[in-house]
Amino acid sequence: MKEGWLRQWERKRELGKKTYVRRYGLFYFGMVAAVGTSLLELAFSASIETAYLVARFIIFPLFGMIGASIRWEANEKKYAAAVQQAGQAGKGKKPAAKGTKH
Repeated sequence: MKEGWLRQWERKRELGKKTYVRRYGLFYFGMVAAVGTSLLELAFSASIETAYLVARFIIFPLFGMIGASIRWEANEKKYAAAVQQAGQAGKGKKPAAKGTKH
């Protein structure tokens, strides 16, 4: 497994699941998708239908949060497997002292 992904996931998992789901599902996907589709509607029809606007700001963030929650669980499983694999690969090796390079 790529060590870059592991480091990146370790930083993201420090946020906690709630913050991760809010940030990546609600805001980065949900709100961006809602605003983007509303702007496209405005550009192509020169008006925005209020009912669709309200629905977009409910549905896109909801689906984004569901998707981010599923992604969190999948990444946690992937991370646990990678840590376990690294632990098994490292058996028998002497751990490096603090402050030294491996």
